[in-house]
Amino acid sequence: MLEVTKFRVDVTFTNDILGSVSRNKEVYTEWIKSKGPEGAEEEPDFLDEKSWTGFYMDEETKKPCLMDYQWKGFIKEAAAQNPEVLGLKRKKPGTEAEFASSRTVKGWVDGKVFVKPRIIGFIGDNVEIKKNLDVFERPLRAETMRGPRVALAKSDVVPAGVKSSFEVHTLVNSGVTRAKLQDLMDYGQYKGMGQFRNGGWGTFESKVTEIKGK
Repeated sequence: MLEVTKFRVDVTFTNDILGSVSRNKEVYTEWIKSKGPEGAEEEPDFLDEKSWTGFYMDEETKKPCLMDYQWKGFIKEAAAQNPEVLGLKRKKPGTEAEFASSRTVKGWVDGKVFVKPRIIGFIGDNVEIKKNLDVFERPLRAETMRGPRVALAKSDVVPAGVKSSFEVHTLVNSGVTRAKLQDLMDYGQYKGMGQFRNGGWGTFESKVTEIKGK
């Protein structure tokens, strides 16, 4: 029988989370209307598949949720940026030992760390999780072969203060302890979940507890 160690992870989001799943709808905003009847001087590039992002919806609760693979992706990124936590090293001929590459670390996590259940909902703690979410919009400017271009990004928002809970199962031979997993989850205080997380959105605090006798 396969031996695994199980942990419970309780998360409280400290900043709003922006949805990262494409809604595949045309963006039409007050940003365009504000340019007056003549329209915008700079023609925006509407990125049909990426311009409006939202969340998966739990068919049972009809509320927004995250999926297991999204949390696993966070753990993989946290491990890749902090390989010393897992102690994954490599040796090169004639050099001192150094930590494994990002690709190696992510592959290791893929095979030894698993998130449960499939659908992971948000828990409203004095915060209403609405079916019709608020929306955050921002213009994105980029220099391209055709010169400066503008795209409008639009994301559904789940507010700060919500909570979430899930389990992380690790193979016993992985050596992942509660303390090591907590160190990886602490990365979420600086780079969180969802769209535009590099801008400080979706950060969270967490508590990892080992599940005994289950």
